[in-house]
Amino acid sequence: MSTSLEQAYAAVEQAYGEGDYRMALDMAEALLPQIQSGRDDQLQERLQLLMGHLHLYGLQQPAQAAAAYRAVLHSSQDPSYRVLAEEGLQQAGTTNTDQPATPWLDALRSSEGRALGGSEPSATAPTTPATTPRQQKAPDPYDRGLLVLSLQGRPSELDLP
Repeated sequence: MSTSLEQAYAAVEQAYGEGDYRMALDMAEALLPQIQSGRDDQLQERLQLLMGHLHLYGLQQPAQAAAAYRAVLHSSQDPSYRVLAEEGLQQAGTTNTDQPATPWLDALRSSEGRALGGSEPSATAPTTPATTPRQQKAPDPYDRGLLVLSLQGRPSELDLP
């Protein structure tokens, strides 16, 4: 495996996670031609999935997202990548451009708030106009939010470094 390619991919993920979708996409587009197809680590497929997420959720460009997801379906035989690409294609066909780049994050925050005794977000909270991409920190794009930990104990035990 090439360390420089992995580092470049990590930089794309970091920009995505920081909500800098345009920069992440520019870096991804520059990186893609450098990656040989058929790598054991499926770096090309991971990058194409991330590019699909950038287009669909970050920049609200469903047509470009669909092309990235189709590329994954064409090049990968891995069932998990194919499922993610098929889900992305479905979202690209029915996407609401007001959907956040991290649709699972609101549900995760909501469940964390309930677990910590917080309140639910207001249903009358102002929304961002559809023409402006939402800039928020995003978790790993492959983390589907399936695991939520709830720590129990005295507060003094939970505040330890």
